[in-house]
Amino acid sequence: MLQSLASLPSLTIDDYGSLKISYGDEGHSISLYSTQGASNTSAVLLDTGNFVLQELNSDGTVKQDLWQSFDYPTDTLLPGMKLGVNKITGHNWTLRSWRSVVVPDFGSFSFGMNKDPKPGKEFVILWHGEAYWTGGFSNEKGYQLWSTNGFTLPDQRGAYYSFVKITNENETYFNYSSNDAIFPRLRINHLGNLYLCERRHDYTFIKDSAHIVDGDVFEFNESDNLTRVDCQNRCLNNCSCVAYASSKQDDIGCKIWTRVPSIEMSQNAPTIYFLEYKAKPNRWWIWLIVAVGGIIIILLCSLYYAKQKKHKAEGEREKKQKMLIQELAGNAIPSTVDDEGKKQNNDGKNSHEFHVFSFESIYVATSNFSTENKLGEGGFGPVYKGKLPNGQEIAIKRLSKSSAQGLVEFKNEAILIAKLQHTNLVSLLGFCIQE
Repeated sequence: MLQSLASLPSLTIDDYGSLKISYGDEGHSISLYSTQGASNTSAVLLDTGNFVLQELNSDGTVKQDLWQSFDYPTDTLLPGMKLGVNKITGHNWTLRSWRSVVVPDFGSFSFGMNKDPKPGKEFVILWHGEAYWTGGFSNEKGYQLWSTNGFTLPDQRGAYYSFVKITNENETYFNYSSNDAIFPRLRINHLGNLYLCERRHDYTFIKDSAHIVDGDVFEFNESDNLTRVDCQNRCLNNCSCVAYASSKQDDIGCKIWTRVPSIEMSQNAPTIYFLEYKAKPNRWWIWLIVAVGGIIIILLCSLYYAKQKKHKAEGEREKKQKMLIQELAGNAIPSTVDDEGKKQNNDGKNSHEFHVFSFESIYVATSNFSTENKLGEGGFGPVYKGKLPNGQEIAIKRLSKSSAQGLVEFKNEAILIAKLQHTNLVSLLGFCIQE
């Protein structure tokens, strides 16, 4: 049977900014929230699972939250939701069970905070409005896990689920939180049982032939015409399901169990599929390889970067040296420096052109720029006396780190000294521009 798109239910925000569910060809609707003068609204589904209707400012930022689905829980409590009461409005945050496994209408049971809480009886399950169960949570030995402001439930995987009681002048409630990434949820089923459910992952079904002796079972209608594959999907979609089986032979029909049943193994018994979670393999060695590999890659990249930086600095220094040689002595023949600081032409003969000294040779000549060799200091920097390996005494002017002069000033002063030829003035032998 074909159905028009107009008749399908839809969640909409109308022209007045109200949130409603529209259905039917005649325009029927169910109002979830009616705004009062807040026309600029937007609805968003948060990562927590909370569906929020928000009023926006003119620039698109959120002005206030008008309505949220977390205030109207059904049979499931998610982290971040509340169980309690709003003292101002009288609104109760409670869970309501389904009428049956497949009928989501409100059932007979509700779960919430006790109106008259006492130690060990902070929560209550009501059955048709009457107290069906009161209490807290106990561990396997029967000891209460309550503290002054709440309790924490650990599990075998190291995750914890905690309830914290919050009381102020406006509301009193328990807030549910978890450190687990698999999005756990607390649920009350149609039989009034509480379950701490988890998202199904890494599971398998164990196939056995058994007679069921005891257990909570639900059998689907024959009219549903379910196959074994359909039955398995029904089990996976029910957080309380622990086993399933076909109702009849030839894998026809479906029934599921919501509590681990008591069984008797038999070769002639029907086939039952029990849900079992797979243990995650310990793959610490993979993470170790990844970590070591990452460290090696970082070290190689660092070495490559340092080498490239050094190569670039050497290239810049050589470029500046050639430029200074050309500025000081015209287009001089490129030369090198020997161990005594003498520059050699390409033909190996001594040259009277300017020397390019290495920093190491100057370092040795001045005894590491010792204070005993310091002659004076000016705006350019300090001046030191030194001696080359051949015994020649020299004066070395070193640019100070605090000096505001740069390469241009360095070049101009070197040119000036080179041009001043006088018997009472020292002559320029060369320079070093390392760093």
